[in-house]
Amino acid sequence: MRLALLLIVLAAVASAVDSRREAGVRPPDAPRNVIVVVSDSLRANHLELYGYDKGTAPAITELARTSGIIYDRAFSHYSFTWPSISNLFTGLPYSTLVADGLFTNPTDQPGFQWRSGGLRDRVSTLAEILDGVGVSSFGISASPYVTRSTGFAQGFESFHDWEDWRPSLPEGSQPYIPAEKLNEVAFELLDELRRTKRPSWFVYLHYMDTHMAYHATEADLARFADPTYSGDSRVRDGAAIGPDGAWLKWLTPEHDGWLHPDDIDYLVAHYDAQIHRFDRAMANLFAYLERSGLRDDTIVIITADHGESFYERGFWGHGFLSRDEEQHVPLLVLFPPGSREPKRVAFPITTTDIFHSILTHYGAGDSTPADALPQVADLFQATPRRAVAYSEGPGGTRIYRDGRFSLYQHRALESRKYPLPTQNGDFLFDVSDDAQERHDLLAGSRSQTAAAHRDGLLAQGPTLADEAVSRDPMLSARGKLRESLRALGYVSD
Repeated sequence: MRLALLLIVLAAVASAVDSRREAGVRPPDAPRNVIVVVSDSLRANHLELYGYDKGTAPAITELARTSGIIYDRAFSHYSFTWPSISNLFTGLPYSTLVADGLFTNPTDQPGFQWRSGGLRDRVSTLAEILDGVGVSSFGISASPYVTRSTGFAQGFESFHDWEDWRPSLPEGSQPYIPAEKLNEVAFELLDELRRTKRPSWFVYLHYMDTHMAYHATEADLARFADPTYSGDSRVRDGAAIGPDGAWLKWLTPEHDGWLHPDDIDYLVAHYDAQIHRFDRAMANLFAYLERSGLRDDTIVIITADHGESFYERGFWGHGFLSRDEEQHVPLLVLFPPGSREPKRVAFPITTTDIFHSILTHYGAGDSTPADALPQVADLFQATPRRAVAYSEGPGGTRIYRDGRFSLYQHRALESRKYPLPTQNGDFLFDVSDDAQERHDLLAGSRSQTAAAHRDGLLAQGPTLADEAVSRDPMLSARGKLRESLRALGYVSD
């Protein structure tokens, strides 16, 4: 009789747990806290986890191999910070945000003191939705573009941003806050959360170490740079320099022969050194989580807002074509030690899925319109729930990826000032044997078969209004905003 009663009770408990999961309620044994770490401009294939052989991130490698899900084919929603993070915070495509007036280009005064624009308060953000289910949100951002003034603090209980560090920076210096400084603020915040025993919290950490220019320390740089390099006139202070002394973003015809292969290698060495610096910050962050006891109840996501191009197509940086080097980013979901078996996942995902996964984890529902991005992945369960990953890029670009094929639809490239190595139209690449995306299948001898692949990708992607094509946020900048973009190397005129 007792056994029968026990079985009935256990069945009822299991049914209740299943129903809670179906209803979107976080199971009681799931970690209560989530930290999202963004390393600005970090491309996946410069980490050992993605095949790099230079030892840039040993700490992250070890963390992922013990208790994490490694997503091999993760892509940022966009190759520029504002669109990518506004998407991460809202779940909406950037083109939809722009078309509906939910994101407008900020304007500013000198020194990144934003005056208006950014993410509008009419849109529901991740932090605001979480607040509705009792989860407190906190943000720390070293990016001068992800700030309270640009609307990204909506719903956060506190948001420490670049403007809080600004008074301590040397006048006229670039707006760079090193990872160590961000960690200091993060540890203070986490100490406070631990002392006050918050029931559940979400923390957003945005690091800038891997963003151009690369402010590498001598010790970190020595690990990756050729000690015999002597081209300081062409690569200086972590930036490529043109004949005019300005940053060299584009290898236009007048620059033929200016940069040598060893110059690019030296520039990349600065970048790799900054990855190593960021990795050291991650080692210290996880050491703190272990010491404080927070590690056993916290999921940490490590990713990037976009990648970085090193002249593969004639330009350095990001926000140009959104090809693999600009959008393939690391994405790791790190669980408490021993709670999950480590695994690698091959199906394509995007950083948009972070928004949906966190909402699902906390049972917060999802207010995203069904026709915006109907197919999402649960990153915490490695559940794809879709065949095609969708993202966007400058010049009205839309991108569809299914793991083998990548389809780029360029619709407004003629509005760009710089001469891009492609035109408007559709471009399809088979990345299984063309990882560099050089051979457009739609222009080849088997174009009819390629067109069928293209139509299949479009049929499985999201439904979006044709008019929801966003302008390049850099090209439309004017006045002081353009001066600020120039200070970070986004524009050169």
